[in-house]
Amino acid sequence: SPPLVLLRAQILAANGDWARAEEEARRAYATSPELPDAIELLTRIYRTQHRLDEMIASLEEAEKAGALPVPGLQLLASLHDAAGHRAAAKDRYEKVLAARGDLPAAKAGLARLLADEGNDLERALALATEALQAEPEQAAFADTLGTVKFRKGLFEPALQHFQFAVEVSGRATHDLQDEQPLYHHHRGQALEALGRKQEAAAAFARARELEAAKSSAAPKPG
Repeated sequence: SPPLVLLRAQILAANGDWARAEEEARRAYATSPELPDAIELLTRIYRTQHRLDEMIASLEEAEKAGALPVPGLQLLASLHDAAGHRAAAKDRYEKVLAARGDLPAAKAGLARLLADEGNDLERALALATEALQAEPEQAAFADTLGTVKFRKGLFEPALQHFQFAVEVSGRATHDLQDEQPLYHHHRGQALEALGRKQEAAAAFARARELEAAKSSAAPKPG
């Protein structure tokens, strides 16, 4: 089944077997593009291997030829997002959701971009809420919903979502969804906004500690 194939891909990625991890992740994603962990793993594989530009070019070539199905378009959006190409990512997320409105990863991705822009927070809130409702144990989606609520000035509800993201990522047992510095940083921001300075400082310190650990463990290009 796709979840089992994805789990095998996650284990392979955790062991640094990127080629086989990519193969298995592609199998899982092709069968079930609604699995958010599948697209996240593929994006992580290409980012870790410094292949984002290569894969973006390949997918855009298929897109121009009219040969890129919706799952491929969603992957292209995610890769643009990871590369910091915000306008290109937003355009692809919009196209994905116009074709298929049931893909939570696309909803969460677009919601996060809208929240960062601050232009359409009500739509961002609706999209992020729908994404988390579809995948209630997805830490990234909880973090996205928290981000939207933080942008709206709803600091206490935002903190609850950030806390949940921290807890879920902290108890994960595979490499894909391990403890994320960003979730701790966001939690610190919410705590700071609520005047809980000491707790905020601890959250920021944990974020820096995790970021330093990830930087030292990251494979170098070439």
